[in-house]
Amino acid sequence: MSIIEISEINKYCDPHSVLIVTNRNKLVRLKCPFKVQVICNIVGLQEGEIVFVESVKINLNLNLVYLIKDKYYHYRNFMILFKE
Repeated sequence: MSIIEISEINKYCDPHSVLIVTNRNKLVRLKCPFKVQVICNIVGLQEGEIVFVESVKINLNLNLVYLIKDKYYHYRNFMILFKE
C-alpha cells in the first residue's frame, strides 16, 4: 500500500479516538489521550509502565499504531486501561 493510500485512509479515520468493545459487549469510543499499560519491554518504554496515547494512526502495513511520547508504537504492545 502506498503512502498516498494510507493518507486517504487516515483522512477518514479519527486520529484522536479508538473504538473498543467492553467486557459487557458495549461499543465505546475512547478519546485521546487515553491510558494504556505497556505489556512488554520496547524501546523507550518498560513493561508495566502506564502511559497516555496522544493519537492513533494506520501505518504502511495497515497496522494500528499509537503515538506515545512523540514516538509511534504498535498497538499490540499495550493494554488499554478502561473502567466502565
